[in-house]
Amino acid sequence: MVTLLALGVALSVCAPLPQPQEGEPGLARERGFGMVRTAAGEPWPGAEVHLLHRPHRDVLDESVADRIVTSSDERGRFRVELLPGARYVAWARAPQPDDDGRVRITRLATDATASTPILLDEGEGMWPRRVRLAPHASWDGHDLRVLATSYRRGANLAEWLQSDEDGLFTLPIWPGSGGSLQLYSDGWLVHRAYTGLTESWARRELGDMPDADPKALLRSTWELAVPPRRTRRMEFKTDAKGSPVSGAEAFPDQRPPGLEAPVSGADGVFEVVFASEEENPQRLPFSYLVVAEGCAEGTMASSSWTSGAPPETERQLPAGRGVEGRLTLAGKPLADVPLVLEGSVGTSDSGSWFGVDGRVFHSRADGTFTIPGRCDRFRYRLTAVLTPEQRAHLAAALDARRDSDDERPPGPVSACVVLASADDPPTDDLGDLEFTHLEQVDVTVEAADGTPPGPTAVSWIRCLNDHDAPHDTVRLSTDRHGRLRIVARRRAGALLMAQDATGIALRILEADDRYVTLRLDPRHRVKVRIVDGADRPIPGARAHIVSVERFDAENQALGTTLRNMASVHAWSFKTGTADDDGIAFVHTPLLDTELDFAIYLPGEQRNSPRKNVYVPAKRDPDEPVVIHVPEAGGR
Repeated sequence: MVTLLALGVALSVCAPLPQPQEGEPGLARERGFGMVRTAAGEPWPGAEVHLLHRPHRDVLDESVADRIVTSSDERGRFRVELLPGARYVAWARAPQPDDDGRVRITRLATDATASTPILLDEGEGMWPRRVRLAPHASWDGHDLRVLATSYRRGANLAEWLQSDEDGLFTLPIWPGSGGSLQLYSDGWLVHRAYTGLTESWARRELGDMPDADPKALLRSTWELAVPPRRTRRMEFKTDAKGSPVSGAEAFPDQRPPGLEAPVSGADGVFEVVFASEEENPQRLPFSYLVVAEGCAEGTMASSSWTSGAPPETERQLPAGRGVEGRLTLAGKPLADVPLVLEGSVGTSDSGSWFGVDGRVFHSRADGTFTIPGRCDRFRYRLTAVLTPEQRAHLAAALDARRDSDDERPPGPVSACVVLASADDPPTDDLGDLEFTHLEQVDVTVEAADGTPPGPTAVSWIRCLNDHDAPHDTVRLSTDRHGRLRIVARRRAGALLMAQDATGIALRILEADDRYVTLRLDPRHRVKVRIVDGADRPIPGARAHIVSVERFDAENQALGTTLRNMASVHAWSFKTGTADDDGIAFVHTPLLDTELDFAIYLPGEQRNSPRKNVYVPAKRDPDEPVVIHVPEAGGR
């Protein structure tokens, strides 16, 4: 029997944020405004406008998110109250489908902020699509849970789906061509399928069937066949005595919300569940962090396999240790704060396991927290994610400690507070982390001419000693005046990188840095021209920086860190789309460098040509760097 459970992670109208009690500080919101326009560029009245802010993209905890739903007026305009220093993803859609069943929807905007016009332009319409699971008979008696996901341009959207009385469920309407369906059973990811909701997608699916009707395909119920249920054994033992590790938990990379982890039995064995045809295995990337919390020393490891038939294996968990601490603000405990562990947090057959720990920890009612099973020798970063109310309390406490002769207005407090990183002294106990005594730095970002650039993205990177940087940086944002206040346990050695469409600014913090000004440098903005073998422009081609092949940097550690960050989404504006003249813009923090580009040709998503291009520091910024793509000749 197939059971489809609902979870309130959908993109829906959220409950209002809790209001501060009388006498408590509140986080003042800033006015945001925008316009919804039709495909013809005319105002779109009555559109349903959605805005979503997540302080940390991997924390789907609704208590720290901010969701807003409003409507555009008769002139297509809307006004909203947004959190200062917060970046939102935004889109708009028609409240109801058209007569033919299509839902009008805008493109996704991923950098919506207060006091900056939010322009939402109509894109290709979406079709509500109904899906029926057709599982193999071997799944009888085993529950399947279905998660719809869409990760587009930094927006992490996820929704558990529930079947109707006919056993059908409808995919959510999100901007873009579609998304993925992930099927879980007993906590394991067992099957994945991709689909689209637009006519352009349907036409590609129909291929060389000129008489086929794309609309008919989208209106029909999709029968999603689920291959036979299969299992494998994974046995885990301790390094020290070789004893079975019972009660160990397996957490998938980027664990979805509301999912219970599989647990090993008394013999240390997991029964891994997956769906696969023996003749044609479903190739799924499985990566699980295995953590044994019952062992005194704490142990962890990760196992991964890249096909639908994971190997039967026996593994020893390397020794590790836990991390403990206590969060307080103004002498009072900070309860139920999400804590995110990032970086190299385990081991696998091929070496380090990178990314975000599948567990999301929370502080207890007394502010204490325990994170068991962190490997000794791997780099990590521990970040606390604050609610708007906690940020308001922190801002008030920090203002009370400001210098009396300081006339500069403070910026908004970051929602992400870095508590520990691999650069901190090794310790099993971080002790009392009083937020008003953590180090802070007030950041001001300026445009190249010294004026405020408006809300600007700022990245905080703590690893500079070698090449092993965390998978993702802490992403922050200034307010409309270019101001931001960052709180961390240690600021010395951290790299700050500010960026917008005009350029990038870099600064490594010193121990006594309290006030920092970052001026954006337009030299980091690279103009490229994408042409085919006959030097003709390729409109719509996308240039994406994959890595840095060579660089000349005064600070070798900084250069090595930035080079490795090129492959892990460490900065925005790595991708540019060519206009009718083949012109696109990308950004690189490193100057005088050779960049490795992936060129995505129009209408293609895979098998992109790779091109290495030298970008000198001294160049005419108006003269494009030419990228030749002979493979596109004849287009």
